Amino acid sequence: MASLLAFGQDAAAGDYATWERLFGPADVSAVIGNGGLTVSLNRCGRVTVCRWPSPSYFDQISYRTKSRDLPALGVSPDHGLQWGIRLNDQTRWLADLEWRSSQAYSSEAPGVIETISSTEVIGLEVRQVAFVHPTRDLLALQLQVTGATSVQPIWYTDFSPCTRLIPESPVGDWAFDSANDFAAFASDQGQVIFHFRPSSMSARDWEHASRLTKRGGMTSEWANFDNGVWIGYTTPDTVTAFQCGESEAPSSAYTQACAGRLAGNDSALGQTNSALQFQPTSDGNATVYVAFGERQSDVSALLDYAHDRGFGSLRHETETYWREWLARATLPNTQDSELLDLCRQSLMAMAMAMDRYSGAMIRAPFTQPPLALDWPRHGAWMTYAWDMAGFHDLAEKHALFYVDCFRKTSQRGKPLGSLPAALFADRTEALPHLVLDLQAVAWTLWSFCRHAEFLDPESQEAFLSKVWPGFDLGAEFLVAWKDDRSGLPLHAFDPTVWRDAQTPNDLLCAYMGMDCAVAIAKRLRYDRPNWEQRSRELESLARYHCFDAAGQWRIENPIRFWATAVVPLDDPRWDAPADNALQELPSLDGYAAARTLCDLAALWQNRPDRLAQLRPHLAPTLGQILPFPSLQTTGFAPSRVPDTVDTSLCYISALLAFPASTR
Repeated sequence: MASLLAFGQDAAAGDYATWERLFGPADVSAVIGNGGLTVSLNRCGRVTVCRWPSPSYFDQISYRTKSRDLPALGVSPDHGLQWGIRLNDQTRWLADLEWRSSQAYSSEAPGVIETISSTEVIGLEVRQVAFVHPTRDLLALQLQVTGATSVQPIWYTDFSPCTRLIPESPVGDWAFDSANDFAAFASDQGQVIFHFRPSSMSARDWEHASRLTKRGGMTSEWANFDNGVWIGYTTPDTVTAFQCGESEAPSSAYTQACAGRLAGNDSALGQTNSALQFQPTSDGNATVYVAFGERQSDVSALLDYAHDRGFGSLRHETETYWREWLARATLPNTQDSELLDLCRQSLMAMAMAMDRYSGAMIRAPFTQPPLALDWPRHGAWMTYAWDMAGFHDLAEKHALFYVDCFRKTSQRGKPLGSLPAALFADRTEALPHLVLDLQAVAWTLWSFCRHAEFLDPESQEAFLSKVWPGFDLGAEFLVAWKDDRSGLPLHAFDPTVWRDAQTPNDLLCAYMGMDCAVAIAKRLRYDRPNWEQRSRELESLARYHCFDAAGQWRIENPIRFWATAVVPLDDPRWDAPADNALQELPSLDGYAAARTLCDLAALWQNRPDRLAQLRPHLAPTLGQILPFPSLQTTGFAPSRVPDTVDTSLCYISALLAFPASTR
């Protein structure tokens, strides 16, 4: 519990290093997905995260790192999904240290990842192309081998189907992998292999599966199990050997693949793995399609679709979809091609982090550290970024996600009108409720107001009516969460000190939230005199506690509060702290750099002279937050894909610094 509380606070503060100390580093360099199926690869092309049916929960493979000392990660070599090469009576896995790898998004669209691996030991070069279909839960991978003619590729998987979401625990899907998984079986003489787990497990299910495993059940018998998580993969190529096995047992598909003797076992139960060995096509290619669904029939239909279309057509569909989607986006009014490419990557990162059903937006699809959650205090920036990009439908979808998350009753640790500090995509609370986040409420109310400003009057009225229940509950919370002795907001979790505290940050954010609530109540013609009274009280408290006798800021980093309206944006009191922040910007990284960049751009959005000073910092800052995955590496490499909070902040900064002619 203590580590989860610490994680909750660090996550809110954007302290990535602390997350890694608690949970281990992310072995991720690229992400592909469609808002449902979300896949992460490391720099060797190994699949290290596979989340379905949402980027927010259920990692469907076994993979866990243990230290930042790479390559001595302690990762089991049989975890994840990976390619192997069988050559000269030896199996060489592309994740092994002898390979040098480079990786980049396709030049056609960022939805396709290409990884090139080479080794001087045997003189081979291998290119892996991987993508997730934009509208179907289908992962496609192709291996292209040059330099040898007698190679037999091996595709190995350690799927661990998970159907269990534990409230207030962001690590339940991977920390308890031993409680995941169920069965694997082969169909059509190994041409198709399925892994699955029913949603509701019973002793009868285990007994029935055990009988089928012992006598070799037909595909139709396995398909009679209840709905749950079904994963199937196949190849259009000729299968020469296959195996469904149990991890850490003689039947293990990994152990047998290493020895070059896949035994052809057609089913396995418990902690299972599997592999295919097949003959590549005449042009040296080997192809695998992996599909996900609730039923075996759903998966089979997707695999049939993949066979019918073929790898080339599927890739064309994927590249065309993302190219057309990006063409709709508003981009900075600049000729800087690097900055424009980085902004497109930012939008792609956001799109792949958004649950296609509920509109939740996760920070990053990491299993370690567990960032695959929606954090309301940060969600405001993602909503704002969608609006800036011109995707007002996505901004509204994300905003509406929060309306039903405001607590409608008061319980211990869950006061009426408050918001959970973090959420899964189905609105289940993801962190212990002891993490009470006042700023989550304030920033969410601000984001509702900000989104409304992008809409025409008729749409604005309709949207505000939809979110009014959330406004009402959130504002009542900000009114009631008050220390009667001082008038200040009561204690809430402060990420910077790892405990409850009363801080100027919460005071200013509470005022911002109340100011927004009062404005919307007037807009919708609701009479809320207690809101107006609390707003005036919070403004007076903010001026007393946050300014000195001369009216100058006396809190650290005041530019964070440009949105509070306690000081007009054109007020000279911003000049000194803004100059200090600009000077400090080159030394910052991650969230601190992204937030500072955005705060400065917002402060100076109506000052071309100051924006001119900020513009040279845009591409370098965004570049270190969202690096192109193209660095040469050996074996495992410490890496991270962008956090969507950071990329949203940088994208907003770029649009404010280089305003588009129309928006």
